[in-house]
Amino acid sequence: MYNIWDIVMINFPFSDFTNFKLRPVLIWENLWNDIIVMPITSNNINSFWEYLLVKNNFNNLKIDSYLKPFNINTVDKNIIVWKLWKISKEDLQNISKLFCSKFCKKEL
Repeated sequence: MYNIWDIVMINFPFSDFTNFKLRPVLIWENLWNDIIVMPITSNNINSFWEYLLVKNNFNNLKIDSYLKPFNINTVDKNIIVWKLWKISKEDLQNISKLFCSKFCKKEL
């Protein structure tokens, strides 16, 4: 079974939905039959919006990669191909801070 904070491989759709690419994603939330995911890429497009995941022996990344918290998607759990690893507590805390700094409501 897959849990929140797992990094899994799925066939992730391109933004125009014309094709798919096998890519790692972070499971942000586990719903009934779906999961909310954030993609991971090796391309650093905009460091202001992305979180760096450094390659190490624990995470099985081929190279340093970037979590894209602005590209949240809901997908069916059945498209998960396999699990790679579970995100570290330190990364999780930093990702949560980044996500909230961009998307959480500020006090008025």
